[in-house]
Amino acid sequence: MRNDQLLTVIAVTYGHSRPTLEAFINCWMAQTDQRFKLWIMDDGPNTPHLDLYADYVDRFDNFSFLIVKENKGHFGHPLRQLGLEMTETKYLMWQNCDNLVASSLVAEATYAAEREKADILAWSVIHNYARGPWQLLDPYPSLNNIDFANFMVKTEVARQVGLRDLTFRGLDGWFVEDVIAAGFKWHKIDRALGIHQ
Repeated sequence: MRNDQLLTVIAVTYGHSRPTLEAFINCWMAQTDQRFKLWIMDDGPNTPHLDLYADYVDRFDNFSFLIVKENKGHFGHPLRQLGLEMTETKYLMWQNCDNLVASSLVAEATYAAEREKADILAWSVIHNYARGPWQLLDPYPSLNNIDFANFMVKTEVARQVGLRDLTFRGLDGWFVEDVIAAGFKWHKIDRALGIHQ
């Protein structure tokens, strides 16, 4: 790990197409602030994309991947837990590999989190189903009002709070509720910085 990395992005995939994965990874490789590590967590075991992952590993020192031998299911939450356990940076972000993010996301999120001394930081995304097709999901720290696509958290806070139930679809909302209930500081960037597909 590079000494200057502030953020680990744990991105879960299962059955995404090659063009979808390439679009997702390229959003991260185009970040204006490269102080992050991107982990693709492939809920295998029979991924057809090993050559794609290997190509990005060769080209970018902040890209890694893990393919599990047995599908974990449960909306990818067991892989999110594994990613939390692996993270060594100050901040953590969970994503799905069909999301798209602004090229300024890492710069804006880490700057705002440091400036505001936020333990958890959120931003809006254009969401494909939360409010109807392709509507703005303006985050609020409660179930059905936030998504893994639109927040970043301090790793130590994520570990302290934990992921409550790895089998529950709405784990992202529960997690954020638990962070706020534990008294940690929430801050929101008032603009959309991604697309949830």
